Amino acid sequence: MVEGVGVDFLYRDLTKVNRVIDDCHIGRITIDYQPGHPHGFVSSIYMGEIALCHPLYDPDGVLEALKVKTKPYPVGLKQATIDTFAWQISFSLLVAKKAIARDDVVYAAGCCFRSVACMNQVLFALNEDYLLNEKGAMALANRFAICPQDYQQRVERAFTLLAADAKSITEAIAIIEAIEDDLSQWYGNRRLAM
Repeated sequence: MVEGVGVDFLYRDLTKVNRVIDDCHIGRITIDYQPGHPHGFVSSIYMGEIALCHPLYDPDGVLEALKVKTKPYPVGLKQATIDTFAWQISFSLLVAKKAIARDDVVYAAGCCFRSVACMNQVLFALNEDYLLNEKGAMALANRFAICPQDYQQRVERAFTLLAADAKSITEAIAIIEAIEDDLSQWYGNRRLAM
């Protein structure tokens, strides 16, 4: 703790970070399971960490050289993020509907979370801002110029509806589908046939 605030020390391989930044520029991102990241660890997080960090000590200018590569937000990263995550928004909701007949609120919640996490990825990309992780992402996205109206409130409403009965699961999914419809005006409708 530093002055009452929890602090994490993250160690990064600068060669790998540099390679990931180059990959992001050409539209190559990966997503891997990692504890602490329920949505997954998207490789572009490394680029965002560099873009947003405030070096305390960088005598050789290594971080500063990497920071230069993060501005402006890369077109390749923007398109790759939208291509990777936009279709998953509706796919997650499609499979969430399988929970309705079983009153499986846990599965529905997981699928709804995945859908919203993918929306956050798309919103950050559309607004050319770096997404570091899921924590607080929805509140940040809610303030973007490109964002569905009342985004955070609507998502929170959907999650409060989730209970182990078909009616509430159906209503929650419908709210998130409506948000997806609003969002798709900025990237084109990629909804899967349902």
